[in-house]
Amino acid sequence: MLEAGSLTAVYSDFKATADAEGRGLTLREFVRSFLRHVPPDRYKRDALALTKQLIEIFDVIDVNGDASMEWSEFVSFCIEAGMAAVRRGPKAACALQHDARFLDGDSARSSAGGGHGFTHAAFVADLNALVVVEGGPQCGKTLRFLTPRLAPVCVLDAAGAIRANKRSLDMSVVAAFAYVPAERLMAVLLSSHVVGLWALAGESDAWRFVDTLPRPPASEGAGGGGLVTTLVYDAFSHTLVLGSSNGLLHAYSPVTRKLLRSFNCASPAGAAEGSSTWLPGPGSCVHRDVILSLCAVPSQGLLCSSCLDGTLAIWDTGRWRLRRTLTSGAHAPGGHLTKL
Repeated sequence: MLEAGSLTAVYSDFKATADAEGRGLTLREFVRSFLRHVPPDRYKRDALALTKQLIEIFDVIDVNGDASMEWSEFVSFCIEAGMAAVRRGPKAACALQHDARFLDGDSARSSAGGGHGFTHAAFVADLNALVVVEGGPQCGKTLRFLTPRLAPVCVLDAAGAIRANKRSLDMSVVAAFAYVPAERLMAVLLSSHVVGLWALAGESDAWRFVDTLPRPPASEGAGGGGLVTTLVYDAFSHTLVLGSSNGLLHAYSPVTRKLLRSFNCASPAGAAEGSSTWLPGPGSCVHRDVILSLCAVPSQGLLCSSCLDGTLAIWDTGRWRLRRTLTSGAHAPGGHLTKL
């Protein structure tokens, strides 16, 4: 992840905090320190994946749950991880196997063949299909649709959106996806932070590339333009909601592909359709960092958003107003909100 010179810079962050405040780095400081020193091309390509990996590393190292990490703890973890990587483990005494298996016929990889495994899996009830994404720069561009018995049905190749996005052509892989039943539309977030849209053609199982969502407008007052980091479809408001790296949330119409509102404030939540991106006033931001996860609860008209800064917000998608917030991470030792 980091070269020797960059790791020295991370050590300086640890030392500066220890000298000035006599403590280790918090989760947010730890993630920010590493991301500052990641090569720019790697950051643009894998910012969200790197953030999630760093959160997982912090949780593994912070075994005492004090929400702080010292340099000595980090070094000990690296040494132990290196020793474990070269140490041969015992053979499994037995193995369990489900009665239905899925094998990618194109690559025909087995567990012994060095495959990347699956990075995403979700059941889409409206299609009665399991949607999976394999790891790796090639397979990671494709959504595979399977029956509940894991028989292949069809594939959705993200090459169309990748070609439409002139940057990171070879490295864009699927980061997240959301299905819009009323429009029979699949929204796919790529690691290049582009959201591509595909529609089912008629009654067939073929996916047709439709368009890409316009990028959220630049919001310098909220910490830069912001890169899309996650998405979810909310059936109550019939919108695609995108989370961004600067804490803003953006609601799009899946029909017109237009941005309806951007929001991140206690009240009111966002601007009316047709107006410019709304920015929260000083001190009124709910989220102040990367949006990690979104979850819609259409039966209650609610949307939940979690952020790297340790906040969880619950929004009313009928009036687009904040219902309540919870905090964790540095504000409440013992946990971080990374997935909803």
